[in-house]
Amino acid sequence: MTSAIAVRDLPVAVIGGGFSGTLLAINLLRYGVKVILIERSSAQLAKGVAFGTRRPEHLLNVRASNMSAFPDDAGHFLRWMHFSDADEANRFVPRLSYGTYLRELLVQALAKAGKDARIVDGEACAIERVDSHARVKLANGSILPCRAAVLALGNFPPLPHPVLEGLPSHLYQADPWDRTALEGLAELEEVMVVGSGLTAADVVLSLEASGFRGRVTVLSRRGLKPLPHAERGPVVTPIPDPELRGTALVRDVRRRAAEVGWRSAVDALRPHTQNIWRRHSAEGQATFLRHLRPYWDAPPSPSPTVAARLTELEERGGSVTSPASCVTPKPSTSACGSAIGPGALTARKQSSWTASSTARVRTATCIAWRRRC
Repeated sequence: MTSAIAVRDLPVAVIGGGFSGTLLAINLLRYGVKVILIERSSAQLAKGVAFGTRRPEHLLNVRASNMSAFPDDAGHFLRWMHFSDADEANRFVPRLSYGTYLRELLVQALAKAGKDARIVDGEACAIERVDSHARVKLANGSILPCRAAVLALGNFPPLPHPVLEGLPSHLYQADPWDRTALEGLAELEEVMVVGSGLTAADVVLSLEASGFRGRVTVLSRRGLKPLPHAERGPVVTPIPDPELRGTALVRDVRRRAAEVGWRSAVDALRPHTQNIWRRHSAEGQATFLRHLRPYWDAPPSPSPTVAARLTELEERGGSVTSPASCVTPKPSTSACGSAIGPGALTARKQSSWTASSTARVRTATCIAWRRRC
């Protein structure tokens, strides 16, 4: 049996070296806790999916003033960026810059911790509890004893769309973060993106940056688009942890939004969201996901710069958001008579009429397109 002293001397194993795992490891090391950071993809270390992007048009959707890695030093990221005044503090910087910030902090933390920190290039496949500690088993058979194991697994690639998964790979790309997802689209006439959240905004901007000059149709079952941030951060008055649940909580948030604005009302909830979620039963959580999640997801908005660019594209006819959902793909022939295979999407609109878009399909969310003839 392992003694309590021996257990305290074991490291914490953080499985996943993206944003969450890296941030946790950095802060644990600050307080003298030994850490093993396990990551199977060295390219994702200290970046993950979100901050591993190489595209400068992909911006943070949180102001620079709120992106410090340290909860007790709110201005750390601002100083790292050499930002000084309020205007710069309200900027939304490229996500690739934030990835560089995280990696630099991790390197510094590792250097300072010495033998108390270790990065393991490998894949964790099992965790076993033994007495008062745990053991992490890697795919290569190695065993890593630890005092605790943290799962920081990040965002998995999206599941194939049930309507589109039968399409061949050259017509349909399920993962918008695949570096090849937007290749070969510049000469197409029309692209359809299924989903209208922040990832869709990234896809639209990346299409434009890649030379695409056709039309982008964005499908959303409810016709929702991410709501833009204000130019300056809202004034947030702290509120106590709400005890209300379900419908009563929704009514209270709506009442407060009418008084102080939706941005302030939502931001005031952020310190309490974990507790609010845990207080709900599994049934209550499922109800939220079914009915309210799209509306909760809308406020984590794009930056004013991104929102303005998307509005400009929409006004000139380069993109349009449509309240519809995919019904079926089917073989089709383009307007100029050239067969392009199974690339038409039928989208059923909420007003109950049906529209077909002839296209190849490729990206997330999913993308459909019509060739120029």
